Amino acid sequence: MAKKAITIEDVKKAKIDLEEKMLDLAKAFEKDYGVRVTYISLERKYDEDVPTTREKQGPIINVDVNMDLDLIL
Repeated sequence: MAKKAITIEDVKKAKIDLEEKMLDLAKAFEKDYGVRVTYISLERKYDEDVPTTREKQGPIINVDVNMDLDLIL
């Protein structure tokens, strides 16, 4: 049986789900540790020999979370 093609609506729903999960994680972190999350950044691995295009971007290799330690909740 052929795999169902992913639609734009499927991606939109999955994006909302991803954002909700990230929000829940950030809220739980702030509650547990008493610091504010200020920014979340994703780092990708790029092949320097290949021109950077959307199709040539590498996989996510790191997540960096900035926090404001001066703003104890």
